[in-house]
Amino acid sequence: MGEPAGTSGDFDVRLCDSKTAYQVVPKRRMSLKLTNMRNALDEAGVVLALTPYVAVLKARDGSQFSIYSSGKILFLSLLDRDRAREIASRVYSLLGAGRS
Repeated sequence: MGEPAGTSGDFDVRLCDSKTAYQVVPKRRMSLKLTNMRNALDEAGVVLALTPYVAVLKARDGSQFSIYSSGKILFLSLLDRDRAREIASRVYSLLGAGRS
């Protein structure tokens, strides 16, 4: 059956093009309806902004990130790869990403 949704087997963690933070990219195509996922987003952190295409959040540890309807997560100035993986795994799990 593979790994459960939200595990690093479901996504790649890599430096963004500017090399100033990490981005997390799902291995499978996603189409998240972010505005319908407000409760799950609230569990992931403080929602700073929410549109149908992007949600900007602040995690409990203060890390700020954006999650796009495509499932891509872009961190703001986070250079800890393991922490980026941890946060992404939790967010994907809360959103039910990858589940049928």
